[in-house]
Amino acid sequence: MERHLEPTPPRLPSHFRPSKLKKTSLSVAALVAATLMLVPLAVLAQEVPSASLSPADSKPHDPDGGNSFFLEIAPGEVGTGRARLVNPSDSPLNIKLYIRDVAYTDDAAPEIVDGEQTDVGAWASFNEQEITLAGREQRIVEFSITPPQGAEPGDHIGAVVAESEPSGGSIRVVRRTAVRIFVTIPGDARRSFEISSVRSDLDSFLFPDNVTAEVRLENTGRIRLRPSLSIGSEQASGSEVLLSRTSELYSAELNIPWYGGLIRMPVVATADQGLTRRVNHSKFVIPWGLIILLATAAGAIFLLKKYWWDKRVSRVASLQADLRRIEALVARRPGLEPGEVPDIDDEQEEMHAILAGIKRARRTGSQPSLGRLALALHETTGDALEYLVEALEKAEGPAREDLLAAASSYGPAALANEKGVSRLETETATELMLRASGAEPKPNGSSMPKKPTVKKTPKKPRAKSDPKPRKKQSPQRSSRKKTQRIRPDRRSPK
Repeated sequence: MERHLEPTPPRLPSHFRPSKLKKTSLSVAALVAATLMLVPLAVLAQEVPSASLSPADSKPHDPDGGNSFFLEIAPGEVGTGRARLVNPSDSPLNIKLYIRDVAYTDDAAPEIVDGEQTDVGAWASFNEQEITLAGREQRIVEFSITPPQGAEPGDHIGAVVAESEPSGGSIRVVRRTAVRIFVTIPGDARRSFEISSVRSDLDSFLFPDNVTAEVRLENTGRIRLRPSLSIGSEQASGSEVLLSRTSELYSAELNIPWYGGLIRMPVVATADQGLTRRVNHSKFVIPWGLIILLATAAGAIFLLKKYWWDKRVSRVASLQADLRRIEALVARRPGLEPGEVPDIDDEQEEMHAILAGIKRARRTGSQPSLGRLALALHETTGDALEYLVEALEKAEGPAREDLLAAASSYGPAALANEKGVSRLETETATELMLRASGAEPKPNGSSMPKKPTVKKTPKKPRAKSDPKPRKKQSPQRSSRKKTQRIRPDRRSPK
């Protein structure tokens, strides 16, 4: 730890400070004067060296690799230490040597105490407090430490300071070099440490693969510790020794799942004699890659659905147009008299057109068209009970009456065998069966009694030899016989 006091450039006199209101020649003169005064000071500051200070008896297996002084001294005893001083410059250096207490700030940073000394700074002193090193000279100096009786067991921390200044010169520039010293008092020292901070950073904002977690441990006790730290499922790396009143940083890298989300990183730190500290830490990772993928998939689904819906709407419109053409086709043709016999080919074409229209009406869900087409098929072929019953499920108004009249003409037996009757509402099914059986339904749904029938006198049986009388046929009936009624094929698509 080094403390350097850099030279402060002298403040220019007021008459050398250029103003915006003054002339340009005055500004240039002031800048030239300032340059001439600052250049020698800058060169002087660069040439002022500082003495190099290090432990003379350090060992590689020391807790911090031999970079600090370590002494173990019992209360009342005198301990000695040795420091190596080196002058790296060619000019002589005046060096002042002393030992000070070390305090720690709120963020665990060490700070030299220059005021009253109460700990190591009050126990230690150098044999030579001021020395002069020639150019490139190095020297070993000794200091002694005497802990008082009743000193608290554990590590006490101070700083060995070498304050150097050049010999001669009108400008006094002082530099300080400090190295920590740990004085261990034997006994039952207090062991304690805390997790002072935890932070985590992602390796990438949009597509993170790893998160790096950093944990700072602070030794708040009086003895050095050997902590072990785990972050999540990973073992953290860092210093093996946590010195008294110091803090060290430990880190670990954890993998992030592809879907992101909340990453939990529990921190568990253990030290000597079972000391354990736990902190729960987590970080929410926004899975931008997954969000972009889902947004792209949602956009594709939306476009496909829109395309399918537009195509369906266009198809429904086309089917509805076909229905209107078919209804116009199956309408009663003008100029056909009741007794006129239509052509068989025309009737067959009409039946196929009606069946195709019924199929389209089912697909488009057009109940009025289904009812009209079922009635047309009933008038054309006389075999449309299935479609009539289906159209009755949602029929209303006059169309319902027409459908009831047409369906009831098939009789109770045909209605009983029709599966679609069971799907009708109870009131509609009851009214249909009553009409088929010849009973008049009451307003409340009950049937009216049938009118009494007049018994006819039985005819005399005719002899076998008598010829069978032929019934007279009306022109309309005879025309239906000639048309050769065509039954719809049940295997045709509905």
